[in-house]
Amino acid sequence: MALIRLAEAEEPPAFALLGSDALQAYATARGARDGDVDAWRELSASTDVVAG
Repeated sequence: MALIRLAEAEEPPAFALLGSDALQAYATARGARDGDVDAWRELSASTDVVAG
């Protein structure tokens, strides 16, 4: 039923997480990535190239 709803959706997601285990795994991985981004935000921003 879930796949049918996705296939018939007017605006389907770019990817779909099916099952609570998939949701949990994604949330865990996303949390780890977000932590890395936050920890290195200042260094990342310092590499901007100024146009001109």
